[in-house]
Amino acid sequence: MRLEEVPVTEGCFWVGHPLRDVPIRRDTNALVVAIRDADRTFLYNPGPDHPLAAGTVLVVLGDRKSTRLNSS
Repeated sequence: MRLEEVPVTEGCFWVGHPLRDVPIRRDTNALVVAIRDADRTFLYNPGPDHPLAAGTVLVVLGDRKSTRLNSS
């Protein structure tokens, strides 16, 4: 297992969508354990309705063998 940071960049499909619409769990079986907002505040164990904005970083926990994580 390892922790990864996945940035949500400007122009990313995820911007403006709630966390539930992000396919990380489905595509990589990784779990979003925290969100770091652009102002560097952390939200641990975020709910599925949390909206994502450009500059947000998802902190995810996943198996080392999981598919490479990428928000593009």
